[in-house]
Amino acid sequence: MPKGKAKGPSKGKQAAKKPAAKRVVPALSSSDEEDGGVPISQILARIAALEKARSVPPATSGGTVRQKSSRLATKSAFRRDILTRLSALEESAGVTAGSSSGDVQAAGEVLEVQEASGTEQAWAEEGGPLALAVEPPVAESAEDTDGAISTACPRSRFAAGSDAAISVADWRAEACRAIRLAIAPSTQRAYDRAVRQFAAFRQAAGLRQVWPIPAVHLMQFCVDRKGKGLAVKSIRSQLAALAFASRARGLSEATGDFRIRKMLEGWSREKGARKDDRLPISPSVLRGLNSVWEDVCHSSFEVLLFHAAALTAFFGALRVSELVSLSARDTSGRALVMQDLKFKGKAAILRVRRSKTDQRGFGCEITLGPCAEQELCPVRALRLYVQARGESPGVLFCHSDGRPLTKYQFWAVTGRALGKLGFSGVRFATHSFRIGAASTAAAMGYPGPEIQKVGRWRSSAYRSYIRPLP
Repeated sequence: MPKGKAKGPSKGKQAAKKPAAKRVVPALSSSDEEDGGVPISQILARIAALEKARSVPPATSGGTVRQKSSRLATKSAFRRDILTRLSALEESAGVTAGSSSGDVQAAGEVLEVQEASGTEQAWAEEGGPLALAVEPPVAESAEDTDGAISTACPRSRFAAGSDAAISVADWRAEACRAIRLAIAPSTQRAYDRAVRQFAAFRQAAGLRQVWPIPAVHLMQFCVDRKGKGLAVKSIRSQLAALAFASRARGLSEATGDFRIRKMLEGWSREKGARKDDRLPISPSVLRGLNSVWEDVCHSSFEVLLFHAAALTAFFGALRVSELVSLSARDTSGRALVMQDLKFKGKAAILRVRRSKTDQRGFGCEITLGPCAEQELCPVRALRLYVQARGESPGVLFCHSDGRPLTKYQFWAVTGRALGKLGFSGVRFATHSFRIGAASTAAAMGYPGPEIQKVGRWRSSAYRSYIRPLP
């Protein structure tokens, strides 16, 4: 650009000669594109400044900028070309990039609104609400460095000469994976499902997919969930998922808003607390199950399998996730494996490696003692089952072909057996074995601390498990 006075964008008068200002490059943020090191917010801010100036005709080669185009589909070469042309336009218009804080703020707001739906899609595609949880690295300021800082790119090192050769994409993936591991696999699935349902609700209601989530969006979502028949407890769980997703993104969350808390409290008072009406499995029910396993199982091996699994669940006060695989492809590592079972004299010792209240996997041992009543003796049932199964590695409770016994299969067959005993429609569930262990111990006169030890409870929560035996 030749030296001289440039015509101002608004009054058209000759402006005083000014030295060219050094272009300020905004720091990267979690809503910016990283490809090529060029953030979209920078492009939008400079476009806004040019539109305000309105003194330079649009470039013939660039066409019209599509404000609603998906950032995932934008090519880095196209963005670099736009930036090159913008630099020339700014110089000819006498506009300093980044000089208008209002324009930059407005561009940031446009970015937040326009990119939100793409982010929601990325969440669903990458397997959950934590896929974009970690912000990209922010370039250091010139004051903190001895020299110029190169533009960040997907293969940039964090420091020259360091051993950190992990790419930006790699460390983000590992950070997201670590955050997800902080919650149980079942909680991960529930949270992912809740985030997807919330995104679908906002789309159906015509609400913008903006983050942080406004409190009014959450209020409307709660009313929608209530109208669909969800209990207050379920609504709280979905709000917890949205709160976790917001915090994982480094954003504020409004689930604790006064209005939302009072809405939930009001609904709770209106209907009252829902009573847990699950019945306990008792020794008499176990005797009945033992008499009908042959009627609902396809082979003698299956009879041994289900009989041993049921007695182990009851006398060990086990959660079903600690007993069998949650699915055929379960990788949580909680289900008992063959190496977790050891026979010592007349007792059987089980090693529970991980549980709901032991997410870090410290593990504990449960000793199953002999029972005078042979048909209810868990040690005898386990010995007979292992004799038929063999001691090959793998999950402890499996079918004759080695396939794991899953939670669904265990309860489907047990449910049919209960139906044979006349308990059709009665409120039994997989947790009934654990409830039955606590209720039976209380009926036998065990003191509270002993009952806590039986079920590995760390508080007085065991009291809610004590119920009349059927």
